[in-house]
Amino acid sequence: MSHPPSGPPQDGDPSLPRIPAPPPDEPTRSAERRSGPPPMPAGPPTVGPAPLPGTQQPAGAAGPVPPPGMAAQPPGEQPVPPPFPGPVAGAPYGGQYGGPYVGQYGAPSPHPAPPSSRGVQKSVVIAGSIAVAAVVALVATLIVVLGGDDKKDDAGSAAGPGASSTAPKDATPSGGGKPPSSGAPGPAGSYPVAQGVDLSASPTWGRAEQRGHLIIGAKEDQPSLGIMDPATKERSGFDIEMAKMLSAALGFDPKTIEFKTVASANREAALQRGDIDFYIGTYSITEKRKETVDFAGPYYVSGQSLLVKKNDTSITGKDTIKGKKVCSAKGSTPAQKIKVEYPDSTLVEYDTYSQCVDSLLTGQVDALTTDESILKGYAARDPGLKVVGEPFTTEKYGIGLGKGDTALRTALNDAVDRALKDGTWQQIYQATLGKAAAPPPLTPVVERY
Repeated sequence: MSHPPSGPPQDGDPSLPRIPAPPPDEPTRSAERRSGPPPMPAGPPTVGPAPLPGTQQPAGAAGPVPPPGMAAQPPGEQPVPPPFPGPVAGAPYGGQYGGPYVGQYGAPSPHPAPPSSRGVQKSVVIAGSIAVAAVVALVATLIVVLGGDDKKDDAGSAAGPGASSTAPKDATPSGGGKPPSSGAPGPAGSYPVAQGVDLSASPTWGRAEQRGHLIIGAKEDQPSLGIMDPATKERSGFDIEMAKMLSAALGFDPKTIEFKTVASANREAALQRGDIDFYIGTYSITEKRKETVDFAGPYYVSGQSLLVKKNDTSITGKDTIKGKKVCSAKGSTPAQKIKVEYPDSTLVEYDTYSQCVDSLLTGQVDALTTDESILKGYAARDPGLKVVGEPFTTEKYGIGLGKGDTALRTALNDAVDRALKDGTWQQIYQATLGKAAAPPPLTPVVERY
């Protein structure tokens, strides 16, 4: 018996038929492709690959019977499969139907993957490595950014019961609350921060120096004086800018101030408990209040007046409020004035002046009384309101602080005095309250005691 020539079969050789390709939708062969080649039969090992399903192994044969159309090989030699047909376009490297390429008898193909396929695999690995490196770099960047934000947020502290707080948004100052200056003085909040400040004699300043920032009480509902945007929590106004200037004078970056809203009736208690370092918010200096707290200033002088609806002609001043409902804030000096000196009118008290404005607009009260500077702010915001009459009191706004803290009171007085002399006070006024009111009736003069 003659044997076919050795070596791989040549393309186009009619004597070596090709195994026909199975239909793509044949379920049985599809399942075989998904599960891999059939398991090897049990029994003693044989030379060469396992026979194809459906063929019989002759007794005593040293190898499997080749399929029809292929001549038997001498013992110890393997049948040679047809040339590698190449991968199907669009499919991963493997057989014609997308699975791993194997030889005709289920053994792994002896043909290596085409160079182009290996190149594709290498490109995929390189691209994957680049993507992983990019993700790692992005995560590292986010950690750094978020870590910085956490450090910034750590400068603030939570507000106490009954008070809202605006936490610091910028980084806390280094060196015990004495960071470098961030610009020229101005109502934008860029006030030169004093260096080398030492108020160790002040217990209030000492506590602020340890925490790295000041806690300042203020109002949040007084346009042009002390107002807080409910959406952004940003505060603005004459009192707010004065607080920033004072913070810088004491050696603390104004950007690190923690503002707390304190109602008029709770100011003395907040100062006595130490909930705030000092208070600045249309806080009139009176002898009665001096019994429990101290004052620096005054930093502004105003007078009590009246706010009514623009179309109301029945109220023209303090002498026309008899029988009228007049609103003011609980615990305020104007409220006490109406109660004592104008008993023929009905006093209505709310926690805040903004509540009085709402009641005035809805007709529940006839007038709102407080300092003229506050009323002009409301009138500038709402064209349906107007200020009537001349001021009938003199209100000196002071900076409230804990009783007996002489060192802090002296430092605050010095700061207000400098601002009045170097033009800073005038710049602050024109940028805030001056937009809604006429020039101040009186220039404040610091009173030291």
